[in-house]
Amino acid sequence: STWGLLYYSFSDNMLSLLNLLKNYNLARNFNTGRFINRLPLQIIKKKMSPIRIHFVYTQEYKQHSRAVENIRESILEKRPDLEFVDVIQKEAMDSISVNELRQARIVIGSPDAVLPNLELYNNLVWWQSTWDGFDIISNQFPDKLHHFNRFLFTRVGGPNGCGKDMAESVIGWIIANERNFRGILANQLQRKWVNRFYMVSSNGFRNINQLSITILGLGDIGQCLVDSLRGFNPKIYGIVSRERDEKYPGVSEYFTTENMIEAFSKSDYIINILPSTDQTRGLLSRSVLETCANKSPVFINIGRGDIVNELDIVEALDKQWLSTAILDVFATEPLPIDNPLWSHPKVIISPHSVCNNSRCHGVDVFLENLELFEAGKPLNYVVDNVYRGY
Repeated sequence: STWGLLYYSFSDNMLSLLNLLKNYNLARNFNTGRFINRLPLQIIKKKMSPIRIHFVYTQEYKQHSRAVENIRESILEKRPDLEFVDVIQKEAMDSISVNELRQARIVIGSPDAVLPNLELYNNLVWWQSTWDGFDIISNQFPDKLHHFNRFLFTRVGGPNGCGKDMAESVIGWIIANERNFRGILANQLQRKWVNRFYMVSSNGFRNINQLSITILGLGDIGQCLVDSLRGFNPKIYGIVSRERDEKYPGVSEYFTTENMIEAFSKSDYIINILPSTDQTRGLLSRSVLETCANKSPVFINIGRGDIVNELDIVEALDKQWLSTAILDVFATEPLPIDNPLWSHPKVIISPHSVCNNSRCHGVDVFLENLELFEAGKPLNYVVDNVYRGY
């Protein structure tokens, strides 16, 4: 219809105008992606029948994982009206694939698949990442960040992302540590029947409701952890970047990074979920770890490895500032075989595995966002400040 043609024309012209302003520097620091997310999306999205989704992934991912098929099948099961276009990222892209990237308006794909040719996505309106974090992009691909001004970027967040996986991993480790499952297994391997003295202390194990737990980072993943812990009724302290007027349900007290040592001094567990940014790298310094000596807490890191120096962890364990370190992330991954953490008796190493990537955990996030997109509403888990890293 005439209205439809005007509608589509306005859609393309709006994007062209925004990019023109950006290209000619007529709007300094203008973020097209943020602007788009604040407009009724009926104005800027082109309705397609069926809607075409470009699914971009690496050859390695295709060969070593069924996740590609799982994601496609799970989405099409709920939205059979969608048309999927597969594009495999290669070092040398063929002309057909290049043409598809130039036409793509909605993309699902991991950053390692999309970023190498990001400049080709001329018509991109929305990229749904299959990763939960953005900090790896901002740290490892700073030369690509300027492209993010011209489209929406959403990550996999919340309970339908990695939140539940990470929360359940943390609770599992707390229970395993409090009940000394490692000691029980060691006794089994030695065929020892020890029914009393496998406990962490002579007083027996502690239940979670007896624990004080500090969580660094109360974004959507941190809130998932709080929600999961709340049923066990521990005392929860939250570390945030700035003071908040309202408390998230289940958080007993907030601290900022300026006074977080007050929380550390009365914590049984310290759990890091923070991303890697200029503000968080090295945040848990040697002097900060030393303030933990009062209760010698367990340190669980499922955020990013560069929040702490690994040699400082070893010293903190040896000097009993920390009682145990349960680590899923590291400054260098894979962890080098000569790293002292491997052989330390108070360390548990998890190889960046708290999130189940073989399961298509991003499907529900994408489908929810697609409904919002079609309804012209703001999307969830938008990264609106790429230089901040989240």
